[in-house]
Amino acid sequence: MDRFDDREFKRDFRITRNTFDILLNEVVPHIESTDRPCGRDPLKPNHKLLIFLWYMANQDCMREISRLFNVSKSSVFSCVREVSFALCNEMQKYIHWPDQTEQDEAAEEIKNSTGIPGVVGFIDGTHIRLSSVPNGDSGYIDRKGFPSLQLQVVVSHNMLIIDAYVGWPGSVHDARVYKNSPLFDGLQTGMIAPGHFLIGDGAYPLSEVMITPFRQTGNLSAQQKHFNKKVSSVRQTVERSIGHMKQRFRRLRDLSCRDMKSACEIIMSGCILHNMCILHEDDLSEYLDNYDGNQVVNNYPPVYLDNARGVRKRNEIVQLLNANR
Repeated sequence: MDRFDDREFKRDFRITRNTFDILLNEVVPHIESTDRPCGRDPLKPNHKLLIFLWYMANQDCMREISRLFNVSKSSVFSCVREVSFALCNEMQKYIHWPDQTEQDEAAEEIKNSTGIPGVVGFIDGTHIRLSSVPNGDSGYIDRKGFPSLQLQVVVSHNMLIIDAYVGWPGSVHDARVYKNSPLFDGLQTGMIAPGHFLIGDGAYPLSEVMITPFRQTGNLSAQQKHFNKKVSSVRQTVERSIGHMKQRFRRLRDLSCRDMKSACEIIMSGCILHNMCILHEDDLSEYLDNYDGNQVVNNYPPVYLDNARGVRKRNEIVQLLNANR
């Protein structure tokens, strides 16, 4: 670490030294080792963490990383597995659903900036491209023709991830991922405060707890178009969050991992690192400047019918926005 000045450290490992020190304190209990493989001294925790961060921040293969850090390729593999597993064990500290007070505060912030009352978060799915098709299973091939895993995230107004769910193959519709996620069950059983809801794109089923834009049918009213424009604008928060993760932790652009459990742990580690950067004010702006959106646009036909109560709630919001224009 001493051979890097602060600027070089941030450039190469994508976090500041301060964030590194905080992260190291979190994972040390899980990655300290007294074993002496083949009689060699075990890698120190800070060395393991640096290897892991280099892996996450860059797209170098493990052989290249082993040469850079003067360790074996198997040691790089072990470091990645060990640190990502350790981070996932600490996930509840960094990714957790807001309580009612926090939901009220988020809703107030979003209302003040958009005029839409009751919003506590924004949901979207993104594809984490895989370098090869797992076990030759064509179900992992997404609609752009690449093998991928689905990552579903919910973010708050400050780009903080408040829920993350990963593991479904790339061919699966976003709505099916949502319907099979713990989030869906939680939203039906009181996880979200009364009167509050999430905003999603047209891939998601409209309901009281999930408000989506009107589908473009060619005959939308001026008020409906205004609502869609508002929703599109505020949804950029989740798109920017996904963009930040993939720009900062470039491993999430293309993941070479044959074991899907390990792949999911690496992806969740990226979500945790994203939140740590926000919570510890580790500058985000330089990783957002060149991001051009969530790459894959949802043009799916709906697979679930809109909920009648959701239709009424959306119409009420349309009327409110029109009255306040």
